[in-house]
Amino acid sequence: MTDARRQQLALVKAAVEQDIEARREQLDEAGRRQFDVQRDIAAAEIKLHELEQQRMAVLAEPADVQEVECVPTPLARTVTGEEVHARLKHGQLAVVPVDDLLAEVERRGAHYLRNNLRERNQAEDVFGPIEGFRMRLSVARLEPAALPGTPAAASERSQLVLQGVFLPTADQLGQPVEQALLPTSPFMNAIRAKRGSSPAVVVWVYPDSYGELRTIKRAMWEAGVPLAIRPLAESQPIIFSTLGTRAAAQ
Repeated sequence: MTDARRQQLALVKAAVEQDIEARREQLDEAGRRQFDVQRDIAAAEIKLHELEQQRMAVLAEPADVQEVECVPTPLARTVTGEEVHARLKHGQLAVVPVDDLLAEVERRGAHYLRNNLRERNQAEDVFGPIEGFRMRLSVARLEPAALPGTPAAASERSQLVLQGVFLPTADQLGQPVEQALLPTSPFMNAIRAKRGSSPAVVVWVYPDSYGELRTIKRAMWEAGVPLAIRPLAESQPIIFSTLGTRAAAQ
């Protein structure tokens, strides 16, 4: 309703109210009381009519029925074969090129890491970027504490701990989930490339994308692809470590 129409209706209402009040003033006391009662009855009937119209309008609206979808949840099992890793953030799914970054480590050699490891018991280097990700690879030597009374020669050998931190080159990476699940998307191509080895998909998901995760779960279940989920905090990076645990896929 326009402002001009509202003003017009307000003027009409004021004129009607003035006319009613003038007619009321012409009546005696008994007539005024009867007039007021009739006016209240008329107002109540109008209000009742409005409420009835609202009720009929509500009944005429289609019912808002929400469909509850049930996705079966199979028993979890530890992932032992090949894996396709993906990052799910801002509703976008991006393949994490773990194998390609590790292959770059092999191509470039680990001389820098080995040399620093001899001098400081720890070393670090950065590889990539590949497909939107860098990997900060660190190696540390952990010396076991010798037990009291144990000869040095009998102590356990030192342990090497490797940790890879996968750093995105931009916050917005990948494709919306609907596009990422299309047959020719990078995500589906990555799964297809490992299809002969029955790979599992590991999704590293951030809090803002749990809604999209359900779509991925259904798609992987329908495709018969095991899915493991790794929840991350808002600013937490994807980290691999030789001290970590293997993913459990469903």
